[in-house]
Amino acid sequence: MTVDSTAPPRRRPKGSFGVQTPVSGDGLFWLPAAAAFWISPSAGTPDTRMFAANLFVSLIFDLIVVGSIKSFVRRRRPSYNRGHLVVVSLDKWSFPSGHSTRAAMVMTLFWLYTPLWRSLINQSWYPYLALRFENNSSMALFLLPLVEKHLLVIANCAFSIWALGTICSRVVLGRHYILDVIGGVMVGMLEALVAHFFLHVPTKVSELQHAYLLSKYV
Repeated sequence: MTVDSTAPPRRRPKGSFGVQTPVSGDGLFWLPAAAAFWISPSAGTPDTRMFAANLFVSLIFDLIVVGSIKSFVRRRRPSYNRGHLVVVSLDKWSFPSGHSTRAAMVMTLFWLYTPLWRSLINQSWYPYLALRFENNSSMALFLLPLVEKHLLVIANCAFSIWALGTICSRVVLGRHYILDVIGGVMVGMLEALVAHFFLHVPTKVSELQHAYLLSKYV
């Protein structure tokens, strides 16, 4: 059987999936977002700023780990990703997938902070909604208890779906081999565990740094 050399190249996905999933998993998005939330004078509470500070530290840790592994392994990206205009590569190495490590790390960190989210739901978000809708009996009796019970599950599912979409997009878009993203997921989950248990920034330290940065630059 002969192969038609004039056959058109494999089409790659365009549109929202091809653009949004790489951007949402990019360090150029996550690093400024975490830093901006952490140092913002009015955003969040001390606990949520503490999470943003730890997310920022974890993202820096991810850059160091992934960059080191890529420089050591030096595996080339798939040849069929050349000429791809949807995303721009900051490096030419393929293993591990940086988007996959980042998505797995953020997802795992979110899971690890489940006690914090549950506390915020019970102490802050649910009381606010209950006060906001106190004159609406149907909301107060039926919808709000469901929100209190299932909001964290819904948020965890949403983060998991986003992470899975970001990870799969690396293969679909021809940016990485399957083993690159599998290795990336394993590295990302390990990074989250190391960052959470060994690089943790306490709330007190986070708030001291937050106050110093505000006094210095705002």
